[in-house]
Amino acid sequence: MQRVNELYGQLENCKDDDKKLLLLFDLSTSLLNFDERKNQEVTEELGVLAERLDSNIGRSYYHSSRARLLFRKSLFKEAAVEFELACEKAMLTDDMVIRASCLDSLGIANRLQGKFKESEETHSRALGLFKTVPNTDNYQSVCYNNLGTLYKDLKDFDKAQQMFELGIAFGKQGDDFRMVCNLRNNLAAICIMTGKFEAGAVHATMALTGFRELKHKHGEVHALVFLGHCICGLGSYAEALQHYLNCIKLLKNVDHKLVEVQAYKGIGNVYANMDACEEALKNYNKAFELCMSVSVYEEACEIQLAIANMYSLAQKTALAKQHADIALALATEHQLSHILEKIANTQTKMGEAAAAD
Repeated sequence: MQRVNELYGQLENCKDDDKKLLLLFDLSTSLLNFDERKNQEVTEELGVLAERLDSNIGRSYYHSSRARLLFRKSLFKEAAVEFELACEKAMLTDDMVIRASCLDSLGIANRLQGKFKESEETHSRALGLFKTVPNTDNYQSVCYNNLGTLYKDLKDFDKAQQMFELGIAFGKQGDDFRMVCNLRNNLAAICIMTGKFEAGAVHATMALTGFRELKHKHGEVHALVFLGHCICGLGSYAEALQHYLNCIKLLKNVDHKLVEVQAYKGIGNVYANMDACEEALKNYNKAFELCMSVSVYEEACEIQLAIANMYSLAQKTALAKQHADIALALATEHQLSHILEKIANTQTKMGEAAAAD
């Protein structure tokens, strides 16, 4: 909230309408995490001022602000339309940074719609534009981060790692310590996905230390979850549990439901590995409820499959099938084709286990 209060103070004393456009855009972005209603009010004020000044830069800010709220609500198709409008207005200006920033944001929206080729092309165009402008190392760092995330989603982990490492190099050159820490978290995520838990723990620890120095709570909770996943993967369950509990404690003052899902899922995994089934189920169910509350259906399916596998191992076939069926219904309803394949494999294994019994 400190940044929000600073921006309100600057707006009160601002006599330059062009500067006011940027302040309103910054304020709308800062309000996303705190107050949706005020975010919308500031965005509309920004749009009115942009029209009064006949400013394409202002119009680009306005559509970007609208897109960010839609993006936060997981309305990716609608967000992409607004980012396209922001790009259209940005291209009418001579400001290469605004042009590139809008393209980079559009790339994220394309990725989240599964338009991977378009996302790669758009991020690459943004990066190319940034490279024509001096002193944009920090922007290039963000671009490399977004490209790395795209390749991570495509399971091209070597390429993702390359992008994240380039992002760290440019982040350091641009003195963007927060972005460097974020990239460390993303490297930890790749290590978790590829089973390189020891290397992942190194990256997550570096990110955690950095975010604590910055007093950046959102980054800190991410790092704690990633560190928990790595330590759990290494078999140190008591230590992993402590990281997850520290994360949940911080989340009482930081609203980040997706990280909270991962923390409770992580605790469920710890207890499942310790054969503490009742505690595992309690935490898996908490994670599932959180998923459904924010419409994160892919992760909801994964949690139901974890529960199904746990019951299958305990030879409780009917309960295992019940939870696999919940995952199947969700994946079918929301057209999660890659999850449907995983569910089919799980059901086959459960069938084989039941036949063996």
